[in-house]
Amino acid sequence: MRSTGKTLLWIAGIGLLVLLPAAGGKIFNAVTSKLDKTDPPPIELKDIKSAPAKETRQDGPAKRYRPVPEEDAEAAKDRYLQGLKYFQGANYEKAEEAWLDAADLDPNNQDIRKGLKRIEALNTEDNPE
Repeated sequence: MRSTGKTLLWIAGIGLLVLLPAAGGKIFNAVTSKLDKTDPPPIELKDIKSAPAKETRQDGPAKRYRPVPEEDAEAAKDRYLQGLKYFQGANYEKAEEAWLDAADLDPNNQDIRKGLKRIEALNTEDNPE
C-alpha cells in the first residue's frame, strides 16, 4: 500500500513538471534552474504606469472614501443617534437635518447613508410624481 502511494506521488510530481511549461514556462524555468544551480531568467514586469486605469463605479463597493478624523467620526455618530431619536419620534425633518449634518462630518458612515435613504423613501411615498 505504501509503494502505491509513493508511486502516485511520483506520477503527480512528474505530471506537474510536465504541465508547468504550459503555464508560460516561468515556473518551469525557475524550477529547472534551481535543479541546475543556475540563476533563473529575469521575469519581465509590466509597466503599470502605462496600463489604463480601471474605471470604478461611484456607487459601488470600490468607491474610495476620504479618511475622516476620529473626532469628526465621533461627532457624526452623535448626530446620527440624535437623528435616530427624531426619526423614531416621527419628526422626519429634524431627523433628515441631523443625518445630513452627520453625513457632512463622516460621508463614509453606512448607517447615516441608510437613514438618509429611509427619509428619501418616506418623501417619495408622501409625494409620488
